[in-house]
Amino acid sequence: MTTYTSVDSLDFIKVMETQIAKCQQSNILDDVRTIEYLGLLQENKEKYRELCNQTDYFQKQILLMKRENACLIKTQQRLETQIYAQDQELQSTAKQVMTLTRRNKELESRLDTECQHYEADRLVWYQTEMELNSAIKKCSLQNSQPRRTRSATASNIFYAPNKGNSESFCYHPSLPSSSYNRPSSDGVQRSQEFNLSKIQAQERLLKSLTSELEKQKIAHLASIHEQDEQLTSITAELQSIKELNHTLMEDNEGYQMLLTEKTMSGEFLKKVEQEENMSLATEMKRTSFVNDPVKIQELTDENKTLKESNKALSLYMNKILLKIVGNHDLVDVLNIDIEAESEKEKCPLVSAPNPPSPMQQQHRARRSTISTCRNSNNQEKGWTKALKRMTVMGWSAGKPSALNYNREDITTTATLE
Repeated sequence: MTTYTSVDSLDFIKVMETQIAKCQQSNILDDVRTIEYLGLLQENKEKYRELCNQTDYFQKQILLMKRENACLIKTQQRLETQIYAQDQELQSTAKQVMTLTRRNKELESRLDTECQHYEADRLVWYQTEMELNSAIKKCSLQNSQPRRTRSATASNIFYAPNKGNSESFCYHPSLPSSSYNRPSSDGVQRSQEFNLSKIQAQERLLKSLTSELEKQKIAHLASIHEQDEQLTSITAELQSIKELNHTLMEDNEGYQMLLTEKTMSGEFLKKVEQEENMSLATEMKRTSFVNDPVKIQELTDENKTLKESNKALSLYMNKILLKIVGNHDLVDVLNIDIEAESEKEKCPLVSAPNPPSPMQQQHRARRSTISTCRNSNNQEKGWTKALKRMTVMGWSAGKPSALNYNREDITTTATLE
């Protein structure tokens, strides 16, 4: 029995050893696999970090592209407005060019017709000159062979033709042939002089037409050059308008930020909350604390803050109004008499008034502007009217003139005022 039990225990030990070895091998394999899995997990983590970084980068790129797209849309709109204005200018210049070309064609056609008439008249006068020269030659040949004439009698004098009478009456055998041919040569000379004067007049007309055509060409070129200069000035004015609008918007944004900061901090609300219902008793109580130094200090501080805020507001308003006053297009915004004038225009006209005399025109009242509005009694009414008119017109998107203001000069003038 003992032998059997020892053998069984040995077999069991061997089996257990083999199982332990197998378990160790399986544990080693599991460790290797876990190491591999850990390496894969680390790689996956790194890949995940890289992908997160890439997604952040792409999100930033998307935001930048959106901002660039918005800026490009704004520039596109601005360029479209500029292109529309330039198209309008080009259409007007094209119309002017068409009118000038039409007039040029009319002048050229007129010049051609005048040249044709001149050539036809020249040919006619040349033919008449040739005919007259041939007639002169015939007359000279006939006069070179004088015929025997009859003696002048009463019947020959009174019943012969006028030409024969004049020739027979003027002719005498003792006179030379040149004196007999003088009337015909004078007529030919007169006709030639008339023809020459007519040709000279036509030449002068032709010269005047050519000079007029040259003047029209010069005027056409000058108008084209003027239109180009006007277009360049309009583009420069548009650029200056945009710069001025940008500066005004920046100032407005700064003032709005200042107002929001004060409202968020509660400076305006604190004053309202601290105020009480004013009555005679409260006034009497307040007068009793006049000699209190703490109360006096609080009042002085409050007065100082109010003065500073008033000064800041006045500087800001002066800065804006100086920019508007420098612009010729926006000066009418500050005209306080516009409403009164519009009311006067609305009322029906019963009879036309008499024209004012020169003395009355000299003493005509000035138009109310900022300077007159400052010195007037109803100052608040004028400022409010001007501000309302500015908001109605939308001066931030308007068309100010092409003037580039220096901020330092504006602030110094505002402080001096």
